[in-house]
Amino acid sequence: MLETDVNSEAISIGISQNSPLLNYKQNKATPDRVSESFIPEKAGNLVKVETKLPENSSQLTFQQLKAKITAIVVGSAVMLPILAVGTATYYFGSQAVKKQAILTKRADNIGITETELARQQELLATLLIGTGTTALLAGGIAALGTKRLLDSIFEKSTASREETEAATVKVYKEYIQNLSQSGTLALSRANLTMTDHQSFLLEEIVEEARRYLKCDRVVVYSLNRDRYGVIVAESVEPGYTKALNKTISDPCFEARYLAQYRDGRVRAIDNIYEAGITTCYLEQLKQLQVKANLVTPITNEGQLFGLLVAHQCATSRHWQETEIAFLHQLAKKAGLALENAKLSDEMVHLQAQIETERQWTHYFTDATQYIRQSLKQNDVLEISVEEVWRVLKCDRVLVYSLNQDNYGVVVAESVAPGYPRALNQTISDPCFEARYLAKYRDGRVRAIDNIYKVGMSPCYIEQLETLQVKANLVTPILNEGQLFGLLVAHQCGKARNWQDYEIRWITQIATQVGFALDNAKVLAESATQQAQAARERQWTHYFTDAIQHIRQSLKQDDVLEISVEEVRGVLKCDRVLVYSLNQDNYGVVVAESVTPGYPRALNQTISDPCFEARYLDQYRDGRVRAIDNIYEVGMSQCYIEQLETLQVKANLVTPILNEGQLFGLLVAHQCGKARNWQDYEIRWITQIATQVGFALDNAILLKRLKNNGIPTKPWKNFSLSITEAVNEPELLKISVEQARKAIQLDRVIVYMFDNDWNGTIVAESVASGYPRALNFQIKDSCFAKKYAEKYLQGRTKAIANVHHANLTDCHLKQIEKLDVKASLIVPILQDQQLFGLLIGHQCERPRLWKQSETDLFAQLALQLGFALDRIRLRERLYQTPDIERNEQQQPVSELLKETQTALQNLQTKINQPHQAISNQDAQNMQPLKYQEISEQPPNLRQ
Repeated sequence: MLETDVNSEAISIGISQNSPLLNYKQNKATPDRVSESFIPEKAGNLVKVETKLPENSSQLTFQQLKAKITAIVVGSAVMLPILAVGTATYYFGSQAVKKQAILTKRADNIGITETELARQQELLATLLIGTGTTALLAGGIAALGTKRLLDSIFEKSTASREETEAATVKVYKEYIQNLSQSGTLALSRANLTMTDHQSFLLEEIVEEARRYLKCDRVVVYSLNRDRYGVIVAESVEPGYTKALNKTISDPCFEARYLAQYRDGRVRAIDNIYEAGITTCYLEQLKQLQVKANLVTPITNEGQLFGLLVAHQCATSRHWQETEIAFLHQLAKKAGLALENAKLSDEMVHLQAQIETERQWTHYFTDATQYIRQSLKQNDVLEISVEEVWRVLKCDRVLVYSLNQDNYGVVVAESVAPGYPRALNQTISDPCFEARYLAKYRDGRVRAIDNIYKVGMSPCYIEQLETLQVKANLVTPILNEGQLFGLLVAHQCGKARNWQDYEIRWITQIATQVGFALDNAKVLAESATQQAQAARERQWTHYFTDAIQHIRQSLKQDDVLEISVEEVRGVLKCDRVLVYSLNQDNYGVVVAESVTPGYPRALNQTISDPCFEARYLDQYRDGRVRAIDNIYEVGMSQCYIEQLETLQVKANLVTPILNEGQLFGLLVAHQCGKARNWQDYEIRWITQIATQVGFALDNAILLKRLKNNGIPTKPWKNFSLSITEAVNEPELLKISVEQARKAIQLDRVIVYMFDNDWNGTIVAESVASGYPRALNFQIKDSCFAKKYAEKYLQGRTKAIANVHHANLTDCHLKQIEKLDVKASLIVPILQDQQLFGLLIGHQCERPRLWKQSETDLFAQLALQLGFALDRIRLRERLYQTPDIERNEQQQPVSELLKETQTALQNLQTKINQPHQAISNQDAQNMQPLKYQEISEQPPNLRQ
């Protein structure tokens, strides 16, 4: 229909950029002449169009030839009579002269005759020339006048025709301009899509083209990729076949003509039956009743959009040059209008996109603000699903947890009324972890418009159908670089085409949810740290109070009774008892504090045949056991029955070590119900058990002092006084004063080491009349190599006479400045480090130190170390900002643990009254090891 094969020389118009050729229709006969005309192109360029001589041009040439011939005829008609008369006169005159010459010869008058005859011949020749000249002049004048007359007539006729053609071209130009303006105006006023813009323009073009060309049909044949070979626009005279939206297949078109039309080919066929068209093409045209057609290309953005085709169906038609030029220009305007329509649509689309982005940015900032206001994880998730559900206007939004605590559980949901709820449901997907977990961790986002069209497995579709899901949108929530879960939007009523801006928005919201979860976690951790710091302060206060009360007890029974009362009061449990493992009272409850209403166990003997074999060594090594529910830990039936007699539901057991031996067990019972023992409770009771062991040591020491006839009041005064100290300088000052009074010394000092093992006297109590040593600094380069490790391991040194102790001259000179005659030196341990030395001086005379005096002085140094630990701990707790306390403070058990190893060396020596301690160093002493809760594995309940 669009392109035909012509066996003879075709009549065509072809336009190209380099060699433009407008092939025009031609008749059966080959034109005699070729003329040149020009059709304006875009941007003022001209395309030369080669065509046959138009009909009006041939008529003009014929008329000009006719005028010339007429002029020649008229001139000839004027010249011929004159020439004829002149010729006849010359002829007859010549004959007469010839006769006269003959007669003269006969008369023998030769001289006269020849002269006269020559003169007559000259006159005849002159007459002939004058006659010819006259004839030529007359003919020329006649021909010139005739030509001028005819040219004037022809010029008037030509001007009339040119005016008519110019008027026609002007009408076409005005129409094309008006069509472009009206189409652009209509497009600007219409709220149309790009496809609607094209359809609107093309419909206007074919309608107006048919009206102005007065043809039967005008169509646009699309060569666009989207609708290749389809009639996309049509205007047809009623009564003729409609071709709109028909697809016309032409297998030869693309190979033979597509490039030509892309280069601007235009073709006009006056009669399809005389153009040599192949039978199949002729049949296609017959179906549309086509008798003549005119085809011109439509280009859009440098590409061939399609063909603008005019059909004459009633009869064949002789396409005029102005009609061809009009349709060609109209096709160009159509291409430009399509470009303008596309630009206009892109502008509208860009404005709509900007407005959409602005609106969704507003949604984003609002949602982010609401989400960030939430300070708890649950609040963050609940507000997030509510905001997403509100903005997306979908049927359900949920958070599917992939956290270890709630793996596979829907932890938050917002759902429209009438649809099933999924909150707290566990959705199992055995393939998810293997196939998709890593992808979502890497940021995978999936939008499914219709769950039935993406090849989902039947089991997964069934899961979604239980929630009535038709479409979903899934994006990951990352928290601290880990996949926390999935933020999922469901459309339940029908399938949904998720828009790109919706996908981007929910992805950004999921990112913000991750940040909000991070913030919530930080805040929760900060709150937890502050709570832990407050709790540590509280339990440290409980600890110091309990120690103060326990240390005030100077007898074993009092120590145990106060201990169980303090523990029950702090833990708020139902019973606390001390189960003795001492040889004197093995298996007997030697102390108890119990809530009224529960059975008493005091003085009961509890027999456990398996205990010694299975657990004795473990408790001696520091085992601590917390049982939240006695029925859930696999206890033997006999042991459960023993506990049931005391109505025990949960218990907490920690060892009491005394003199390096297992004295017994400090046990807390919960009788009303099971109890989840907290770690800080377990640490606290373990620390108290350790302090109970120390208090028992003190009680034993006091008993020994009393048995040896040494007054115990100084010791009691020392213990009470140091507990009242609130800071380190005050503690050291009280310690030296009480120690000097307890052993009746002339001077007592605290010699503190720095990092280089140089010493400074930081506290001193001295009798009047003796030199003062406070703030003295002593550098001893040999101390670190020779004595530091020994004192750290518990070395004590008693010198009865400094002049008989083999001291170096340097050392002797130093102590002689202070009038020292005898000295007693014991270490002070703090934080498992050698804090310094507690040194007693006798200045009046040498002194033979008793064993009890040495033991008492060492015990004073031991108590001073404990007091330093408490002071340091209290300072850390109350001087560190709350937010940093949890990171910087050490648990009390850790602080106490640091001094345990060294302190046991002192304990071993103190608890061996029959061992003589001479002025020589105590060698090869094996310290007993105390194991605390801090030495246990992290899980205290195992």
